[in-house]
Amino acid sequence: MLPRTDPGETLRLFNPVMPSPKITVASAESAFESLLHRKSAHTVRAYRTDIAVFAEWAKAESGAHALYDLLRAGRVEARKMVESFAQSIAGNSAQNTVSRRISALKSIVAEAFRDGLVDWKLEVVASRNLSPEQKKATEKRDMSGPTASAFSSILAKLKAELVDPKRAPAATRDLALIYLLENPMLRRSEAAALNVKDIDLTPGEEKVTILGKARTETEQLPLPRAIVPYLKNWLNLRKGQPSDPLFVRIRRSILTTARLGDTGIYLMTCKRGVQALGIGSKRLNPHALRHAGITILANHISERGIPVSEGMAVSRHKKADTFWKYVDRTGGRKREMVNAVASRAR
Repeated sequence: MLPRTDPGETLRLFNPVMPSPKITVASAESAFESLLHRKSAHTVRAYRTDIAVFAEWAKAESGAHALYDLLRAGRVEARKMVESFAQSIAGNSAQNTVSRRISALKSIVAEAFRDGLVDWKLEVVASRNLSPEQKKATEKRDMSGPTASAFSSILAKLKAELVDPKRAPAATRDLALIYLLENPMLRRSEAAALNVKDIDLTPGEEKVTILGKARTETEQLPLPRAIVPYLKNWLNLRKGQPSDPLFVRIRRSILTTARLGDTGIYLMTCKRGVQALGIGSKRLNPHALRHAGITILANHISERGIPVSEGMAVSRHKKADTFWKYVDRTGGRKREMVNAVASRAR
């Protein structure tokens, strides 16, 4: 965090209006914490990071001081401030990241509005014009995840460890977890938040209950029959109470009571990828496993003419264009369709 040498340094770039006497550093921080109280653990971490980045850009002493400066700037100048912030980070950040940082600031101002600290809301829209660096990164982005053969190699390596008493506990847990990440395509934050009670293995009704991204209510996802035995194996080993974390850390082959968090899941998948595929292989991570599942799903519905909305319901995407990015990243199917149209036109 950069030191704040002059409390008014950033705001001199703008022309703040006379602030409400209710706006203090403490009240700004209180509004932020009140907002976080209603958010998921994943969103809380993201928002804290967003405010830290904003505070560094603003040369603020802390996140609370940066929010105080934002609120006291007033509607017009706050918008100018956030637009300037967005432009400054656009070159080094993905478009989705810039949009989320703006969304975090808008949410905080809205919370301050509800608390009576301000009588305005932040009106800023993230630019849809990608920088050359962002365009290049988007074009190169691989959304396919591990290939079928790579995924099989990872599973085979894990299954081989089940016969080793020292490695079996971790292998049993990681098999269940990796299967959940690939299909039903859970995000790592969703998998990390699961409790024992969230897995229902009633025959014919197998499902997992999750709190999805940007959702306020839980939803139930069907579980593929193929992964049920691995979930049963883990639950039999886990032996936890319904409210206990489903996935826990393992120390020297002994299960602890500590939840395996986002970072732990990320490190586990990276480690398993290296063990099965080698150092020089494409790095495996939780979202790559979700990508693999969605890629199979997207091509499945494309080949069978199933409505896109049905595929999006399974992958839990809100935007159709995002979902379709998983279809045919190589362009092979596009060439087939173009040639088919050309042949019919002759």
